[in-house]
Amino acid sequence: APCAATGVLLALLFVAVCSAQTTAKFTLTAEPGTFEVESGKKLAGWLYNGKLPGPVIRVKEGQALEVRFINRTPDPSTVHFHGLPNSRGMDGVPGISRPPVEPGQEFTYRLTAKPSGTYFFHSHSDLQLDRGLYGVLIIEPTTTKDPQFDREYTLVLDDALSNAPVPRQDPNYSHYLINGRTSAGQTPLLVKKGERVRLRFINASACTNYVFAIDGHPMTVTHSDGR
Repeated sequence: APCAATGVLLALLFVAVCSAQTTAKFTLTAEPGTFEVESGKKLAGWLYNGKLPGPVIRVKEGQALEVRFINRTPDPSTVHFHGLPNSRGMDGVPGISRPPVEPGQEFTYRLTAKPSGTYFFHSHSDLQLDRGLYGVLIIEPTTTKDPQFDREYTLVLDDALSNAPVPRQDPNYSHYLINGRTSAGQTPLLVKKGERVRLRFINASACTNYVFAIDGHPMTVTHSDGR
C-alpha cells in the first residue's frame, strides 16, 4: 500500500510539472511613449512594452497562455485578442464580461492558444488602438499542410494619429506605417534569389484598407482572416 501511494504521488507531481512547463507567460505593460517612424522623426503614442508594434507573442497550438497586463496609461484599458475564441471574462472587451483594468492596476488573461493562425492583440477602449496599443499573436499549428517556405516576415499595417485625440472630433491620421515606420524608415527584408517567402499581414489600421503587391513576384494567398 505505501508503494502504491508513492506511485500516485509521483504521477501527480509529474503531471503538475508538465503542465507548468507548457504554459507560455508574457507581460504587457501599456504606457505613454514615443516611437520613431523614420530617421529623426518621432511621434507620441501609447505603447506595449515601449514598442510599436508591441511584442510578438508566439506559441504552439493548444498551449496554455498567460498574459499579465499592467496598465500605466491615465485611462482604463484592456487587451483584446482579436479573432481568438476566449472564455468568459478573457475577451478584453470592457463592460461586457468584466470591467476594464484601471490606471495603475493589472490583470492576468488566461487563454488556450487555438486554433492556429495569425492574430493580433490590441486595446478595446476608445482610441487606444489608434494611439499604438497593439501587437502580434502567432499560433503555430501542431500539424500542418502549409506550403514549405525559406523565410518568414510579419508586416503590420497601420495609420498613425497625427496628434492627441480631441474629444468630440474625428481623429486625423498623418502617416501610413509598416511595422511602426513610414516608407522612408523601412529596412529592406533580406531574401535570396529562388527562396520562397511567407508573409503574414495584419491590418491594425483604424480606417484604411490596403492593396498589396510585389513587383515582378507572384503571390499565393494561403490563409485569410487569421487562419
